[in-house]
Amino acid sequence: MNLLQAAERRLGCHPRRRTELIQQRIHACEQAIRAALAQATTASEHVTNLTAQVARLSEQIQQAEVRIQTLRTNPALPRRVSPYSQLNRLTNQQVGWQTQLTRAQAQLAQATTVAERLRQRLVTEAQTYQAERQRLQVRYERFWAENARQPNAPRCKIRLDAGFTTAANLIELIELRYDIDTKSANPAVVQALRDRVTTETRWTTVGKNTEMLSWPGYQIHRCPYPLLVGLERFRPPKGVLHAVLIRYQDAPQPTHLGLTPDWLSVLR
Repeated sequence: MNLLQAAERRLGCHPRRRTELIQQRIHACEQAIRAALAQATTASEHVTNLTAQVARLSEQIQQAEVRIQTLRTNPALPRRVSPYSQLNRLTNQQVGWQTQLTRAQAQLAQATTVAERLRQRLVTEAQTYQAERQRLQVRYERFWAENARQPNAPRCKIRLDAGFTTAANLIELIELRYDIDTKSANPAVVQALRDRVTTETRWTTVGKNTEMLSWPGYQIHRCPYPLLVGLERFRPPKGVLHAVLIRYQDAPQPTHLGLTPDWLSVLR
């Protein structure tokens, strides 16, 4: 990126920055922060409800115990207490409440532990998103100022070796509004695209012993922006090999294969 910045300074121009994409990412950070706070609030409310349930059951049990002791000390009738008397009903209720209390106390202990772990994780997550939001806000203001200084910006294309195709570089180049032609050095990306191929897949011949497939709207490397990716299959003397091309254009992604000679030359 330092080389690109140096080139822009030397040329005295640059593409028009895509501040609207940065605004979208700022909005996504804000949504993530609100979602984390909402999850923490929900967990705290669950603990609060269980705490109130434990307190209510404890009070019911205590009141029942006082009433039971009163009935045993001062029976309403001298005759033997029947199974359906107030004393037996209170005793059975007390046993049921005690069972509920034991279960609620266990649930409260578990919910408290879960809520604390969740709170710690969400606080860290919210802080991460907040820091990212602040970083994006600084970028947004810088890009807005660059656009204001250069109202008539050219459209620019950049070609990169696979070693520069990281998530951070792709994101920044797209937001800098460069059209991108590059390739992926990540074996996982190659394998992911190969897994899409079936025996019924029809390859397009694009050169001597070379065939290709492509997919628009593909997302890789944790990049939030849709890319056009191509899977190349070629047969050198050593056997069948595969490679992945990546393209981004500041225009609607094509619905056709987009297998053009200039794109294929990225691999050469």
